Amino acid sequence: MTTLSLTRPVLDFGLIRMIRNIGRIFNSIAAAQRAADDYQRINARTDAQLAADGLRRADVARIVFERHFD
Repeated sequence: MTTLSLTRPVLDFGLIRMIRNIGRIFNSIAAAQRAADDYQRINARTDAQLAADGLRRADVARIVFERHFD
């Protein structure tokens, strides 16, 4: 009896934790997709357009990373 009452909540907690972890994975994938989209958008600009905003092409990856992951 005691074993059943202790085991069931542990299993339920494990399932809840697994669902939360799956949710975190999907959130991470979505964040990475937003960063990739942002990189593509900024990188598509001409060097003159980047320079007008005070940027260099070499800065694009760092800027996107800082914007999305810092």
